[in-house]
Amino acid sequence: MARTPAGSGTVGILLALGALGCGRLGFEQLPPDGGRIDGGSDAGARDAGMDAGVDGGRDAAVDAGPPPDAGPPTWEARPLCGFGTGAWTLTEPAPVTELNEAGATDLEPQLTADGLTMYLASDRGGRFAVYVSTRPDTSAPFSTPVPVDGLGAGDRNVYHFAPTSDGLGGLAAAAGVPGGTGRADIWIVERATTSDPFAFVSPAGTFNTAENEHDPWLSPDDLRVYFLSEGLPDGLGGQDLYMASRPAPGAAFDAVVHLTELDTVDDEDNPALTSDELHIVFGSDRPGGTGDKDLWIASRTSRTEPFGPAANLAPLNTAGRDAESHISPDGCELYLTREVAGGGVDIFRSRVIAR
Repeated sequence: MARTPAGSGTVGILLALGALGCGRLGFEQLPPDGGRIDGGSDAGARDAGMDAGVDGGRDAAVDAGPPPDAGPPTWEARPLCGFGTGAWTLTEPAPVTELNEAGATDLEPQLTADGLTMYLASDRGGRFAVYVSTRPDTSAPFSTPVPVDGLGAGDRNVYHFAPTSDGLGGLAAAAGVPGGTGRADIWIVERATTSDPFAFVSPAGTFNTAENEHDPWLSPDDLRVYFLSEGLPDGLGGQDLYMASRPAPGAAFDAVVHLTELDTVDDEDNPALTSDELHIVFGSDRPGGTGDKDLWIASRTSRTEPFGPAANLAPLNTAGRDAESHISPDGCELYLTREVAGGGVDIFRSRVIAR
């Protein structure tokens, strides 16, 4: 799994993406302190997950939205840093040192809505399990990650955890759980209180197949999941991206939509969205990248519309494997993973700054 990272270089990059009237999405690389630089840096990353295909078209989506008298949901009111303006820059990715363990594979970063709790998957204990880390505010470092009770150990591997908004549930991608249908499935997990262990309750939906389903990204209202599948029948490649919806939090996901606009004959994985679901960053080894697997970005004007054409997120990509992205709920941080010298995979962070 280890790959020697590519050497860093300096290449000034400014990329514009026009999608469905979204206008200009500019992004260029900056150094960690936010100052402008002439170049980009490199490294590599590894994905523990897979991708998906599904039965049905975009007209199968179920998206009733909030009740008319509920007012705008809080996630739509967030500034989303530069993502909300349509013009933004990215700082040069820097390792989040406190989350990484030398020689281990640390990946699948997932922040809670307040930006203070980070879940990640790691094989530092032998098998893959979910770990959790916290910070007192978004400018402070994270604490040393500790295992999440119930999301690891035994004969199972738990690769990815997407928490619900109340912290009492979530979706876990895992292999070796009794009752599963494939090599890795997406499960609904729950706990009674935040001090109790999680329990695997049931498969997340009928989209689980005999192949791999992986990389769940859960919407802020807990009603939609974006994921990858290798087994759904209508995908073009080995790993493809899908969205499934459900009528209420805790229920199984039923209506499944193939994100055909993002699909190619190559692999797509690790969907990561802004909290308004208008921008998606994902991994793909399609042509037009910088090498191995790259991060790509696409946008849309409404979450009921298809995404526009995907563009290579050039400032973050290297000749190695760049994957496992996650956008903080406020849109101010973008996390990704890279393979590092000496073995292992580390979590990196880039700041998103409005221009």
